[in-house]
Amino acid sequence: MNPHSKRPIASAGTPAHSLRASAVPGSERRPSASAEPELGHELESVLWRSVLTHAKDAIIIIDARGLIRMFNRCAEEMFGYGAEEVLGQNISILVPNSFGDHDAHLHRYYQTGVRIAIDNTRPVTGRRKNGETFPIELSVSETSLESGKYFTGIARDLTRIRELEAQLRQERDFATRLVDTAPTIVLVLDSEGRTVQFNRYFEGLTGRTLEETRGQPWAKTFLAPQEQERFHRDVGRAMSGLQLRGEVFQIPNSDAKPRAIEWCMTALESHDEFKGVLCVGQDISERLNAEESAHAYQRLANDRERLADFAALIAQLVHDLGNPLAGLSVHAQLIRDTARRELETGGQLYLDSAEKILAEARRLEVQVRGLLTFSRNQQRFEIRRIQAADFVDSVAALWGPVAHSHGIVLHPSIAAELESFEGEEETLRRVVENLIKNAIEAIGTGPGSIALEASSLEEGGLRIEVSDDGPGVANEATMFRLFATSKPKGSGLGLALSRQLIRSQGGELKFTPNLPRGARFIVDLPARSDF
Repeated sequence: MNPHSKRPIASAGTPAHSLRASAVPGSERRPSASAEPELGHELESVLWRSVLTHAKDAIIIIDARGLIRMFNRCAEEMFGYGAEEVLGQNISILVPNSFGDHDAHLHRYYQTGVRIAIDNTRPVTGRRKNGETFPIELSVSETSLESGKYFTGIARDLTRIRELEAQLRQERDFATRLVDTAPTIVLVLDSEGRTVQFNRYFEGLTGRTLEETRGQPWAKTFLAPQEQERFHRDVGRAMSGLQLRGEVFQIPNSDAKPRAIEWCMTALESHDEFKGVLCVGQDISERLNAEESAHAYQRLANDRERLADFAALIAQLVHDLGNPLAGLSVHAQLIRDTARRELETGGQLYLDSAEKILAEARRLEVQVRGLLTFSRNQQRFEIRRIQAADFVDSVAALWGPVAHSHGIVLHPSIAAELESFEGEEETLRRVVENLIKNAIEAIGTGPGSIALEASSLEEGGLRIEVSDDGPGVANEATMFRLFATSKPKGSGLGLALSRQLIRSQGGELKFTPNLPRGARFIVDLPARSDF
């Protein structure tokens, strides 16, 4: 039978009863001995037609000359042709190079007899009825029937897939450009902490390329030995599902100057499968330098303020020392003169003068001691853990009787959650005792009460409050200034010295009115012992 004389098979949309003999090339009806074979052929034809009709891919059958013999419904929708328009036409109207230069393959087959190696799937370009070209995936297989050779092509429209691929490429390229141009380190490590990927910013920062470090232990490559174990520990925590923020590690810069990098770490997962650890790092070196400069500036400002206070202290002290020194001089001269004139009868006068000399000397000693304390440039503190109950009880035991002698009751209390705290005991004791002494002097003669309360701060640390029901503070604005005092015999050094001592330990001394009357002083110390 001449393979070039075949008639078109028709469309998959042709009624089934008219396709029984033409559903498959070469399936012409043959005489049968019984109705059962006839029924089998009819069922086979119906099933074949159903497959062609409902297939989700375009199915096209051509003969050995490349003429279209079958064209199913999906092919009609894909290419825009009706079956009657393409049956008998060459396949090149649909896919110019569809079957791999079919005519050349066929010619070579007839000359050599070698089977065409065509059973494969490959991307080709299709052409619709309106001339539009589009990508398709084409799978071609060869079938030999009595009527000749036929080639079945199954085509799948790749237009949407190609659009999605292009969109994904754009998004990937955008993400790549974003990662490479961002002034932030983007680093990916595997489960062993080896380098998988990092961006150009990190290359510029360290002077190391991805090609030379990929697959190497990242911590060993970029971190100092003393920081490697901590980094591995953090990576392990990130692998377990924790999101870490704020960890800072020093890495070498391209100019050999270490940079402080603050890291955020999280696990990379896909479909619940661990893929690695994503580390995003921010260079905070400049911020730390700025903070250090700010601290240095603040220290300088504090020093200037302190020097100004010290200068004021010296000026005031020189002025104030004149009074006790003059008193000492007068009484010394009086003793000398009296001793000359009334050696036998001047005993009581000598005693009175001696008492005045001692009083002036004590006053001078207090002022000098305050000057020395305030003028210390740096103080050494012995920070240790102190039992709260022991501290409060010892202060109350010392000052409770003093308060009682003035008709005042001292009420000590400790919050239940406070067991111990860190601080410099002697300094803190001096401050608290000074506040209690001030409260006693403010109340004068009782009745009255003073509360000594110790508790914990919300963020940790210690709070001690000394409050009274006395007359309060006359001038709140100047109470912490040097020499500011409302007491006739006060030096004005106590509160200024107390605040300086507390601030030198990283704490603060504050005042607030104690309603309905009285004063409340609050001492706050931080939780850490290094301040």
